[in-house]
Amino acid sequence: MTTTFQMRIDSNIKKRAGKAFKKAGFNFSTGMRIYANSVANTGRLPLDMITANGYTVGEEQEILKEMDHALKFGKRYTSVKEMHKDITREHD
Repeated sequence: MTTTFQMRIDSNIKKRAGKAFKKAGFNFSTGMRIYANSVANTGRLPLDMITANGYTVGEEQEILKEMDHALKFGKRYTSVKEMHKDITREHD
């Protein structure tokens, strides 16, 4: 059984996506059908969502977790000079 699906999309996005689908040998409708099948079969989006900071959601969550840990348990300095002295001493 099939159903009809309509969507509104920016014409420039449709045009660019259509070119990519055409390179793969598909028309726009078939390309979107393949995309929907991939999502349905895997249960996930077939791409990595990128945050505004340029990381995947997982990468950004890991960075935030590391930052939180560093803020709670990291070494603190009262000046850049003190930090530099400590860093250069640790690598000698």
